[in-house]
Amino acid sequence: MAPIEWQDSFRVGEPVIDEQHRGLIDLINALDDDADVGFVLDQLTLYVAEHFRFEEKLMAQKGTAGLDAHKRQHREFEEWLAASKQAYRAGGTGGITLRDNIRTHLNAWLIGHIKGTDQVTFGESSET
Repeated sequence: MAPIEWQDSFRVGEPVIDEQHRGLIDLINALDDDADVGFVLDQLTLYVAEHFRFEEKLMAQKGTAGLDAHKRQHREFEEWLAASKQAYRAGGTGGITLRDNIRTHLNAWLIGHIKGTDQVTFGESSET
Protein backbone atom coordinates (compact mmCIF):
# COMPACT_ATOMS: atom_id res chain seq x y z
CA MET A 1 0.00 0.00 0.00
CA ALA A 2 1.34 3.42 -0.92
CA PRO A 3 2.11 5.71 2.00
CA ILE A 4 -0.04 8.74 2.71
CA GLU A 5 1.73 11.91 1.65
CA TRP A 6 0.99 15.13 3.49
CA GLN A 7 -0.87 17.60 1.31
CA ASP A 8 -1.74 21.21 1.94
CA SER A 9 -5.38 20.20 1.51
CA PHE A 10 -5.07 18.37 4.87
CA ARG A 11 -4.39 21.63 6.76
CA VAL A 12 -6.97 22.60 9.35
CA GLY A 13 -5.51 26.02 10.14
CA GLU A 14 -4.20 25.23 13.63
CA PRO A 15 -0.42 24.71 13.37
CA VAL A 16 -0.12 22.37 16.37
CA ILE A 17 -2.97 20.18 15.14
CA ASP A 18 -1.58 20.15 11.62
CA GLU A 19 1.77 18.99 13.01
CA GLN A 20 0.05 16.31 15.09
CA HIS A 21 -1.82 15.12 12.01
CA ARG A 22 1.52 14.80 10.23
CA GLY A 23 2.71 12.66 13.13
CA LEU A 24 -0.36 10.45 12.83
CA ILE A 25 0.30 10.02 9.12
CA ASP A 26 3.90 9.04 9.90
CA LEU A 27 2.69 6.38 12.34
CA ILE A 28 0.16 5.01 9.85
CA ASN A 29 2.86 4.91 7.20
CA ALA A 30 5.04 2.94 9.62
CA LEU A 31 2.62 0.01 9.25
CA ASP A 32 4.63 -1.34 6.33
CA ASP A 33 5.68 -4.91 5.65
CA ASP A 34 8.71 -4.77 7.94
CA ALA A 35 7.07 -3.01 10.86
CA ASP A 36 6.63 -4.33 14.37
CA VAL A 37 2.89 -3.80 13.97
CA GLY A 38 2.09 -4.33 17.65
CA PHE A 39 4.59 -1.64 18.62
CA VAL A 40 3.27 0.78 15.98
CA LEU A 41 -0.32 0.21 17.12
CA ASP A 42 0.73 0.84 20.74
CA GLN A 43 2.45 4.08 19.70
CA LEU A 44 -0.58 5.06 17.63
CA THR A 45 -2.85 4.46 20.63
CA LEU A 46 -0.77 6.78 22.81
CA TYR A 47 -0.41 9.43 20.11
CA VAL A 48 -4.10 9.38 19.23
CA ALA A 49 -5.14 9.78 22.87
CA GLU A 50 -2.82 12.77 23.31
CA HIS A 51 -3.89 14.34 20.02
CA PHE A 52 -7.62 13.85 20.62
CA ARG A 53 -7.46 15.33 24.15
CA PHE A 54 -5.47 18.33 22.83
CA GLU A 55 -7.94 18.88 20.01
CA GLU A 56 -10.93 18.58 22.35
CA LYS A 57 -9.36 20.98 24.86
CA LEU A 58 -8.74 23.53 22.12
CA MET A 59 -12.31 23.14 20.89
CA ALA A 60 -13.65 23.64 24.43
CA GLN A 61 -11.49 26.76 24.92
CA LYS A 62 -12.85 28.21 21.68
CA GLY A 63 -16.44 27.29 22.56
CA THR A 64 -16.70 25.28 19.34
CA ALA A 65 -20.14 23.94 18.49
CA GLY A 66 -20.34 20.20 18.00
CA LEU A 67 -17.76 19.29 20.64
CA ASP A 68 -19.79 16.37 22.00
CA ALA A 69 -20.26 14.86 18.54
CA HIS A 70 -16.55 15.33 17.81
CA LYS A 71 -15.66 13.60 21.08
CA ARG A 72 -17.95 10.71 20.16
CA GLN A 73 -16.09 10.29 16.85
CA HIS A 74 -12.81 10.22 18.74
CA ARG A 75 -14.06 7.66 21.30
CA GLU A 76 -15.48 5.43 18.57
CA PHE A 77 -12.13 5.53 16.80
CA GLU A 78 -10.27 4.70 20.02
CA GLU A 79 -12.60 1.75 20.60
CA TRP A 80 -12.02 0.54 17.04
CA LEU A 81 -8.25 0.88 17.48
CA ALA A 82 -8.30 -1.07 20.77
CA ALA A 83 -10.34 -3.86 19.17
CA SER A 84 -8.03 -3.90 16.14
CA LYS A 85 -4.94 -4.18 18.35
CA GLN A 86 -6.50 -7.07 20.23
CA ALA A 87 -7.49 -8.81 16.99
CA TYR A 88 -4.01 -8.29 15.53
CA ARG A 89 -2.33 -9.78 18.58
CA ALA A 90 -4.65 -12.79 18.44
CA GLY A 91 -4.47 -13.05 14.64
CA GLY A 92 -1.63 -15.48 14.09
CA THR A 93 -1.03 -15.94 10.38
CA GLY A 94 -4.07 -13.79 9.59
CA GLY A 95 -2.21 -10.87 11.11
CA ILE A 96 -0.75 -9.74 7.79
CA THR A 97 -4.17 -9.36 6.22
CA LEU A 98 -5.46 -7.69 9.36
CA ARG A 99 -2.50 -5.27 9.32
CA ASP A 100 -3.41 -4.26 5.78
CA ASN A 101 -7.07 -3.86 6.74
CA ILE A 102 -6.10 -1.74 9.74
CA ARG A 103 -3.89 0.47 7.60
CA THR A 104 -6.59 0.88 4.95
CA HIS A 105 -9.13 1.86 7.60
CA LEU A 106 -6.68 4.24 9.29
CA ASN A 107 -5.92 5.95 5.98
CA ALA A 108 -9.59 6.44 5.14
CA TRP A 109 -10.65 7.46 8.64
CA LEU A 110 -7.86 9.96 9.25
CA ILE A 111 -8.15 11.68 5.89
CA GLY A 112 -11.95 11.73 6.14
CA HIS A 113 -11.81 13.10 9.67
CA ILE A 114 -9.24 15.76 8.82
CA LYS A 115 -10.88 16.90 5.58
CA GLY A 116 -14.36 16.67 7.01
CA THR A 117 -14.84 17.19 10.71
CA ASP A 118 -11.55 18.88 11.64
CA GLN A 119 -11.54 21.37 8.77
CA VAL A 120 -15.13 22.34 9.53
CA THR A 121 -14.30 22.61 13.24
CA PHE A 122 -11.16 24.68 12.84
CA GLY A 123 -12.31 26.69 9.84
CA GLU A 124 -9.87 25.58 7.14
CA SER A 125 -11.22 24.82 3.71
CA SER A 126 -9.98 21.82 1.80
CA GLU A 127 -9.39 24.24 -1.08
CA THR A 128 -6.32 25.82 0.61
